[in-house]
Order: sequence, then structure tokens, then C-alpha cells
Amino acid sequence: MNTNDLIGMLAKQAGPVENPVNPVLCSAVVGAALIISIAGAYLWLGFVPLSLFGQTGPWLKILFGAALVATCKSAFVRAGQPGVTEPSGIYPPILVFSAVALLALGQFSVSDETDRVALVWGHSWSACPRNILTLSIPILCSLLYIMRRMAPVNQIKAGAYAGLLAGSLSAMVYALSCTES
Repeated sequence: MNTNDLIGMLAKQAGPVENPVNPVLCSAVVGAALIISIAGAYLWLGFVPLSLFGQTGPWLKILFGAALVATCKSAFVRAGQPGVTEPSGIYPPILVFSAVALLALGQFSVSDETDRVALVWGHSWSACPRNILTLSIPILCSLLYIMRRMAPVNQIKAGAYAGLLAGSLSAMVYALSCTES
């Protein structure tokens, strides 16, 4: 379907279009990108020792990433389909960020005053964003490949959802290598 056909169809208010993207292909492409990111995290940063998974730190990071993935995935899919109602917007991810901020505020309020600076900054605050960004590159490329096969009406929103989903997935991958507790 080219752009003129899409515009003509939308002008006639034809309704939702059948999804031209094969879900198996999407899963395979994103799965391959996740494997590349996980392998990159292992080779570049190494994984945290298994003993750290006995604590809550790594699990909370993975759960945070999974909650963001869950809120961004449907918005990503809906943004790529013309005629489908607009995604619910940025509100579900904001709810996830707010929940984590409340948990962090609770932990901050009960900590000793001497530990608060270390609690906020940690020891790897300057490296984490760069590492997450680097690990998200193969995932973002795979999501943009998938989005190109779809027919997004608003390319800016579709790209934003792809970026947010890639960042969420790479945060989960980075949680396997992050030594902060």
C-alpha cells in the first residue's frame, strides 16, 4: 500500500486496516536483537554474580523494565496501524515511572542521612545511561524495521514509541550487568 492509497482509504473512512506485518517475523526480529543485546552486555560488561539475584535489586530493575515494556508494546503496535484508535498516550509509562519514584522516595526517607548521597547517585551514575543507550541500538533498529513495514500515520509518535520500547527492553538487558543494588 502506498501513501496515496492510504490517504484515499482514510478519506473514505474505511476503518482499520489488516495488519500487514507477520507477528512471527516481528518476534523473530526483536528476539534476534535481544539476543544481540544480551550477548553484547555479557561480552562488554559481564553479568552480575548469581548471588546478587538473591537480593531484590536486580529483580526490581527487571520488573521496572518489564512494566515499561508492557505499557509501551501496545502503544507501539497501535501507532503503526492506520485507522486504529490513537494509543492511550504516554500516561501508562508515566504511571510506571511514578510508582518507581514513590518506591525510591520511600527508601530515601527511611535511609540514614549519610547514605542518601550514595543512594541517589550510586557509583555508576555516569555510565548507566550510556550503557543502556548502547545496548538499545540493535533493539531500536529492529523496531524501526518493523515499523517501516507497518503504515504509521503519525511517524513522530510511532518513532517515539519505538524508542521508548527499545529503551525499556535495553534497561531490562542492562539489569543483568548492573552492579548497583
